[in-house]
This record gives sequence, structure tokens and C-alpha cells, in this order.
Amino acid sequence: MSKFTCEDADNWQVFAVAHPGWLANKMITVEVPQRGTFRSRILGLQKETLIITVPVTEGRSAWLPAGTAVRVMLEDDASGKREGSAWFAGQIRERRLKPIPRLVVALQQDIPLTHALTERPYKIIAVTSGKGGTGKTFFACNLALALHQQNLKVGLLDGDLGTANLALVLGLRPSFDLGSVLDGGKELSDIGVQYNRGIVLFPGIAAGGRNVNLSPWQYGRLVTGLGELEQRFDKIIIDTGAGLTPATTNFLLAADFIVLVTNDTPPAILDAYGLLKSLTVQFWIPEVGLVINRTKSEAAARDTAQRFIQASRRFLNVKVSYLGHIYEDEAEEKSLQAGKPLLAASPRARAAGDLQKITERLCDRLHKAAAVHRIRRR
Repeated sequence: MSKFTCEDADNWQVFAVAHPGWLANKMITVEVPQRGTFRSRILGLQKETLIITVPVTEGRSAWLPAGTAVRVMLEDDASGKREGSAWFAGQIRERRLKPIPRLVVALQQDIPLTHALTERPYKIIAVTSGKGGTGKTFFACNLALALHQQNLKVGLLDGDLGTANLALVLGLRPSFDLGSVLDGGKELSDIGVQYNRGIVLFPGIAAGGRNVNLSPWQYGRLVTGLGELEQRFDKIIIDTGAGLTPATTNFLLAADFIVLVTNDTPPAILDAYGLLKSLTVQFWIPEVGLVINRTKSEAAARDTAQRFIQASRRFLNVKVSYLGHIYEDEAEEKSLQAGKPLLAASPRARAAGDLQKITERLCDRLHKAAAVHRIRRR
């Protein structure tokens, strides 16, 4: 049976497996006597043990100490409204900082399946890579446009905290970025810039900005902001920074689905494998899909993907799905120079057709509600 652990300083362990029908990443309301109500995101549940991200409200993190009495209520993911009037009482058992700020709540009773079950599709998609230069940002902005072409409202979050360039790629000049959110001056929803009628960009911190490691308070603001954006958009795409950084890991763990973009070259594959390996030491990881970008051969791309998938399954115990490949195409570079996604600049290009096929395969995964998130096997 799959399970994850949270261990405190006294080596007390909470073994938590995915609740039957339970959806990790579901939003939850937390009420604390004398302190008000907060919103949080669920990481896992088993019987009377609930694990959640550190709650935040109005820019304030509720870094609650062990022994604090709380009440929790599930939220409807589609509307953000609370489901019925069922509150569940409990007490904070412990709090942990890594890999993401979280609290362990000991409930007085189990949350019934009737409250845990929902038809929540994968909604937050993190696009990442093991190294720079694989075409991650190119893929993220074109995925946003491809989803918009399916009449979906898309939020596009640039999660790079130092070298963000999505605004440049899209030809936008935002007034605010994630730096304003992390400073507490703006909410995540305040910094959105309209790209077209169906896509809104939430800019990252551009070159010359600050390459920061998120504090628990800052991470809580972003998680809460993502929860609010879920109510506005059909899909949210996070273009993470490349490589192994705490900020990248935090964004990946907040996602419902990870798209790993790489090339069919040994260095790129090794870096992608290293990124995936770094996630497996956490207590759970979202579902992962692989994209081979800028390939010169379909056979080479498929062979690379097959070996990567087999190695991930054998040595990391992680199932990776192959979403497809994108041929090397000079139209890709021209679209970047023009400040437009390839699907807008050259919709008939060969790479544009590859992007559409990958989007179709990805949507097959996104439209299936995740009954169980993959978590570390012990």
C-alpha cells in the first residue's frame, strides 16, 4: 500500500494513505478560535489524520502551534463555496517546514466519503524542465493558446523568480509581477495581464529581479492565490524556473499535473531524470507527463521517452506518461522573435501540429478526475 510519513522531532510518525475517493489538492476552510477563518490546501488524509498546507488569509500565515484547536470544512472546487454545513473538529498535531510548509491535524472523527468524493479534474498544470534551454517556456505559452482554442479560460503563471520571460515572449509589458505579491503589496489575482480574451498572464520576476527562496508566508500567499484563481479559470499553467531549486519544487508540489519538457540529448535527459528523482524523496508527487522537444526524428524521440519511462518506473517507482514530441522547426525561433506563440504566428508549421497533438493527449489526462495522487512508497 502506498503511504507517506510526517515525522516530528520525537520520531512520532503519521502514516497516511490516500483516502478512498479523496482528492489531494482540494481546498479547505480552517477555523481557529479567536483568530478567524483561513483557507488551505489538502495534501493527504487517512481516517482521522489530515495533512494541509499552512493556512493563509489576507496575506497572513497561520503558522499554528501543536495543540491548537481547529475546525475544518471542505470547499466546492468549482465555486469555492463550502459544502453544506459539516464542520470537523480537530487539533494541530505537528507542523513541518520542508518540503513545503504543512500542518498535521488530528481530527476527532473521520471525514465521510460523501464529503470527500468530488469530480475535480486536473486543473493546475506545472510545466518544468531539468535544465534551461529545452523549450519549456515555448511549450507553456503555446499550451495556453491551444487550451484557449478549445474555449477554455486559461491562467498562465510565470513561476520563475529571477529570470522570468513569459511577458517578453508574449509581447506584454506588465506593471506588476510576483515580486509585488511576495512583498505583500498585491494579491496574485491583482497582477494579471490580459493577453487575449481567454488567457491572462501572471508575470514572474524578470531578469534583474530577485532570485528568492520562498518563506512559509510567501508560499502560503501563492497557494492561497492559486486557490482563488481556480475559481476564475478552467486551467492554470505554471511555467516554473528550470532546474532544482526550492521555488521550482514548491510550484511542482502545488500542481495537479507536471509536464516535463526535455530534449533527446544525454545532458537534457540526465537533468530531467535528476529533477524527477528530487521529487520522489518528497511524500507525494503529482502525475507526470513527458514531452520531447526539438527532435529531428520521431523514432529517436520515442526511444528516448521509452528509456526514460522505464528508468523512472524501475528506479524511482514513478509512472511517467509520454505526451509526445515536437519536431525541430525554424518557425519556433521566428515566433519567439516575433513575440507570439507559434500557434498564433505559424499555425500551419510542423511543430504547431505536434503541439496540438500533445494538447489533445494531455487533455485526455486532465479530464479524468484524480482519485488518488501518487505518493511515496515506503
